Amino acid sequence: MRTSVSIRAAAALICAAAASTVIAGGATGLAGAAPGGARTAKVTCPLDAKAANVGELQWAFSQFGAPTGTHKGLSKSYTHGHGTWNANRAKGTVCHQDMGGGPPKRHIVMRVSSAKSELHAQVMRLGHLGVELIVPFVVTRSDDDSCAIGTHGRVTLYASYYDVHIDRAVMRFSAGCTTHDHTYREPALKIGIQRHGVQVDGP
Repeated sequence: MRTSVSIRAAAALICAAAASTVIAGGATGLAGAAPGGARTAKVTCPLDAKAANVGELQWAFSQFGAPTGTHKGLSKSYTHGHGTWNANRAKGTVCHQDMGGGPPKRHIVMRVSSAKSELHAQVMRLGHLGVELIVPFVVTRSDDDSCAIGTHGRVTLYASYYDVHIDRAVMRFSAGCTTHDHTYREPALKIGIQRHGVQVDGP
């Protein structure tokens, strides 16, 4: 079993970069969502280092680097988020930025939606036991013309707590945001899924 990392520590790590990552040319606040699903003029990630500690379970993740697979022209990607989970419902925020492969930078912010969120403990993925959390979201801010506000998607977080350190995050969108469909792996990816401060490895 791998060494435990607290959600608070993970969120502090995740958001230290977020605090210095200003999206869309140094904006310090979020512009209002444009009508009709159009792009948002200015987008700033609203995450901070204060991870929520209410709820049955806390989740957090951060990735910086290239996703797996081939993404034409994409130089790197930065995605991070945190929130809580309770009774098949999640709360939280995810921020995402792609660099290269088109406009210099493309940013989107996702709010966890009210759709069902699934938690699967002691599942076999990638040949190892671990925990999997499926978090649904909706795009609330975007400066990517192809990724409209209101687009739905989900991120599936998997972390192995047995034998070896394995983290995987799979982000999928509907409609025009599919250019942001990415799969992330360790070591660039860090995931924490904990219940009352203890890593989840059981029902």
